[in-house]
Amino acid sequence: QFAALAALRATNGSDGAGDKSISELVSALQSRRDLMCRRLERLSAHFAYAKPTGGYYVFAAYKGTESSIDFALRLLNEARVITIPGGAFGPTGDGHIRLSFGGTEDEINEAFDRMEKYLGK
Repeated sequence: QFAALAALRATNGSDGAGDKSISELVSALQSRRDLMCRRLERLSAHFAYAKPTGGYYVFAAYKGTESSIDFALRLLNEARVITIPGGAFGPTGDGHIRLSFGGTEDEINEAFDRMEKYLGK
């Protein structure tokens, strides 16, 4: 509660120290989201997605027939990329994986370099 109070006091809605921090975080996440979307575009033969407008995840449909758990496990074990199987979010999530852009741009690029190599781009 003390931390929440300090954060609220530093955020006055225009020029407080908290406002600057929030603005920097939003900018960084937008940049990472845009990077992930560009990298997904390069893999459009394998994925379709809608650009997210909130959060820090992309829920991408993959163009394959295997279950999302099987696809996510293959990416983990063979490409060394961690994703969340869409089926974990209910039956309509199967056929998708969830990718986070909460990491650094270098981490996002490394993951997509591995996926491109694995998927044979």
